[in-house]
Amino acid sequence: MANVKKRNGSTEPYDAEKVKASVKKAFIDAGETIEDRKDLIEKIAKEVTDDVKEKGEETTEAIKDKVVSSLDGAESKAGEAWRKFDKKYKSVKNEER
Repeated sequence: MANVKKRNGSTEPYDAEKVKASVKKAFIDAGETIEDRKDLIEKIAKEVTDDVKEKGEETTEAIKDKVVSSLDGAESKAGEAWRKFDKKYKSVKNEER
């Protein structure tokens, strides 16, 4: 079983569905439909999952970088949508501290 090392230092089991959900969200935010991008979503999730399982443990940051790189290669609007969400999410998290 592969694990993910979180930003706060904790570790949790890797969940491919979280990657898939975030990739779907990036495509939606980029104005794409899930149905039109279903095969690509599955491909990106599988690539990331295979990489994490091979390593046994990966950081959330490394997983994010892999997803964004895959999105940029497939659909730059989706990669940009991911970065906008990530920037906004980090901003909100910093305000909560």
